[in-house]
Amino acid sequence: MENILHFHPRGTVNLRPGLLGWFLPVRPAPAQQPPTVECMHEVRQAMLDVMVAAGLVQPSRLSTRILYCTDVTALWHMRSELMQALASANGELHARHQIDHITELFNGLVSTSLTSRPAPLR
Repeated sequence: MENILHFHPRGTVNLRPGLLGWFLPVRPAPAQQPPTVECMHEVRQAMLDVMVAAGLVQPSRLSTRILYCTDVTALWHMRSELMQALASANGELHARHQIDHITELFNGLVSTSLTSRPAPLR
């Protein structure tokens, strides 16, 4: 019997063949707890604090985006823009240390697929 992709009524893809696949329960992926407002505020504040410490005190597009961001994944991806701004102000090595500290704050807030890496790139 060949395996054919079946779209399950709950919106998932079922690889079980035949009609039986429609009636057997599909185990959903474990749900991740949404980050709390306090955790996001801590990350957001740390990002804004390093900008102020680097002398980037005037409001910029990046600081506005960090301030009003409501998604932790979007904050995670803003680290690259923050790294660029910090590196231009204080040098890459200093910026790298600050970004490493901010990255630690994301532990448990974003998917492990975003944070896992076997060894740091050097």
